[in-house]
Amino acid sequence: MRLSHCFKDEGVFETAVDVLGEAYAANSESEKIADELQKAQRTRSQYEKALSAMEQGEYTQARVLLMKVLEKAPSSTTLQLKLCVCEIRLGACDAAMSKTTRILRKDKNNSHALAVRAEALLNTANIAQTETHCKEALRLDPDEPLAKKIWKSCKVIGRLMKEAEAAVKIRDFEVADEVYTAALAKAAELSICRSGVLWCNLVSARANALLRLAQVRSPYRSTYIRIPAVHKDPCST
Repeated sequence: MRLSHCFKDEGVFETAVDVLGEAYAANSESEKIADELQKAQRTRSQYEKALSAMEQGEYTQARVLLMKVLEKAPSSTTLQLKLCVCEIRLGACDAAMSKTTRILRKDKNNSHALAVRAEALLNTANIAQTETHCKEALRLDPDEPLAKKIWKSCKVIGRLMKEAEAAVKIRDFEVADEVYTAALAKAAELSICRSGVLWCNLVSARANALLRLAQVRSPYRSTYIRIPAVHKDPCST
């Protein structure tokens, strides 16, 4: 029983169910063990549904399910970080930042917490701090998958933003539009929140480039110009 509680508290529900199942098989007349087994099975089911919802991009549903599971295992860092990912992708970056701060205060060497915090920072358009967190996460664990993904995309997005800004300075708005569109496509690959600072900055910058391009091409037209969409434009989704 104690062992199953340890696994449950860590968010390892499959193992908790296995341990309780073995205990029940050895003592099938114990109502207490039977009750604990049923509770563990329900919690495992909720957790599996939450993971499935995350894989499908249903972050609102996943967040609700994870919060219910966390009621059973409030000390689980794994669950807290999965909840943070949902919050980030729903635009609640401040909440995720607060949670990862608390986790890192307890364990500054938690590479996954650093990676999750890096994703929150990227959503707020803090490119420099995103790179710093990814580097530290990969120093602690060179195989941390989220840190690898965020760092690679962050470098691409940062480079594209600089290229687009340089194009705007020399009034090459057509190139600026193309580069901002590429940056949006890369951000979309990361499931960047559409209401987040980074996404909104990129959309606004691209819209401004298109507006200025239209004004350059037709200087006597009204400034109220409809911004055209491009093929497979990430802004349109």
